[in-house]
Amino acid sequence: MKLYLQERAEQLETAAEFARTQDRAAAAVETKKARQAEQIKRYGEAYNLVLTPPAGGAGMMRHELWKYHFHAFMAWEINHDHLLDAVRPWSERQRVRNEDVEKHRAAVEALYPNLTASPQFSAPPAHTGHPTEAGVLLEIPACPTHRDQRRASEHG
Repeated sequence: MKLYLQERAEQLETAAEFARTQDRAAAAVETKKARQAEQIKRYGEAYNLVLTPPAGGAGMMRHELWKYHFHAFMAWEINHDHLLDAVRPWSERQRVRNEDVEKHRAAVEALYPNLTASPQFSAPPAHTGHPTEAGVLLEIPACPTHRDQRRASEHG
């Protein structure tokens, strides 16, 4: 009987320790979520771009105006991206960035209300980090592979 009571006491201690560990883990998860929410809030509040039409921009087309303002947004984003460093998963970071791109697009459209109804305007693509982000294909030189280098040395 004494052995049974001792074993039962150890089981209860183990269960209590496990419950405390679960409580600590749950508290850590809640703390992490709160920290991420605070970072997302600070990132959203940091958006402070003042949009001004470009000098000589009266004759610019919609896509040129968007490109002009999108470059300013990208520079802002590069300077503020560190505010999202601890936000995980990556899809959550992308969601926040997409919301800011939409906020910026709305601000650009508000700056040029007479151009908003134009069918030529195409909304900016979702923010993916792809080289075509600004709607313009960027030339990125390809890195030669070992096979390409070997072929070049064989033929020339």
